[in-house]
Amino acid sequence: MTQKKKAVLLVFIGVIIIGVAVGSMMYFKPHRDIHSEDAVYSGYAHDFFSEFESDSAAFKASYEDQPVVITGEVTFMEQRSFELDGSINCYLDSTVVIPDSLQRGMKVTVKARYVGFKIDDLFGTTILDIDQARFQ
Repeated sequence: MTQKKKAVLLVFIGVIIIGVAVGSMMYFKPHRDIHSEDAVYSGYAHDFFSEFESDSAAFKASYEDQPVVITGEVTFMEQRSFELDGSINCYLDSTVVIPDSLQRGMKVTVKARYVGFKIDDLFGTTILDIDQARFQ
C-alpha cells in the first residue's frame, strides 16, 4: 500500500471515529429538566392568554420553550391532558397521573413548558399548548 493510500485511510478512519464520538455524545446527553428551572412566567391562565393576544410575536420570543407556572380552572379533561380556562391545553409529564379528585371547575396550578399555539379554524379560537405539566 502506498503512503498516499495509507494517509487517506487513516484520515477516513479518524473522521469515522470523531463522527461516532460526537454522535454518541449528542445522543446520550441528559435531557433538560424543566421542573428544576425557574419559571419565566407565574400567574393566571387568562392573563397568560391575554398577553398572547396583545402581542403574539413578543409573547413567542419571551415564552417559547420556557418553563411557566399557570393557575386556572379545569374546563375539559382527557386521559393525559386537560384544559385550563378554555384557552390552554396542558399535556402531562409522562410521570404524572391525573388524580381521581380532579374535576371540572377545580382551580389547579401547574408547572410546564410553553410549546406554542393552535388556531381552530372551525370555531375561530386559539389554544395555547404547554407540555411536561406537573401539578404544584
